[in-house]
Amino acid sequence: MTDVIADAYATMANFRTFVRNSATTDATDVDTHDELIALEAAARAIERICNRRFTVAGVTATARVFTPTRGKPATTWSGAWWDRTTCDIDDVFDDTGMVVKFDTTGNGDFGDAITTYRLAPLNAAEYSLPYTQLIFDYGTAVPLLAESVQVTALWGWDAIPTTIENANMIQAARFLKRRDAPFGVAGSVDMGSELRLLAKVDPDVAVMLQTYKRTWGAV
Repeated sequence: MTDVIADAYATMANFRTFVRNSATTDATDVDTHDELIALEAAARAIERICNRRFTVAGVTATARVFTPTRGKPATTWSGAWWDRTTCDIDDVFDDTGMVVKFDTTGNGDFGDAITTYRLAPLNAAEYSLPYTQLIFDYGTAVPLLAESVQVTALWGWDAIPTTIENANMIQAARFLKRRDAPFGVAGSVDMGSELRLLAKVDPDVAVMLQTYKRTWGAV
């Protein structure tokens, strides 16, 4: 079991090294069972905080639908006023296989592909982050309807960020302590080492995830 576990962002081998468990991995072993639960629970906690998933993109482009948003008015050099329309999309690292279509009727019928858009943020690749938005060219007639933009793409990340893998293991180790803390409190009150395990994610994990938090504008 050396590959990334389904629905987790760290390998069992790396996690066992992290928690200093040198026992042989066995699918029927109690420790293995508990470690799997901790890793997957930690991955879900990370996703809730960041409001995104960190799965690696597949090789087949798939279609998803999104709702566009009309932005604030912007002026051109000529003094004319326009509304720049944008559309928040799921994480994508490039435009390989990308096709964008509009539903102008609101009936779920998507027409011909359009090309008058660009991926944003423009500098995402410089920070090893995905694109999360389409910005449509001025003059593009974007239907402002619920789920009126269909995007076909290779969704996901080019690789699981090392920070996310480490955060998964740190938070999973915290969850693993629940075996010895049935009431969610580890340590000793008298010794001043009391730690509430379920009140929030590990403080170090919270710091690690700051860069990866996402705020959605689409509804």
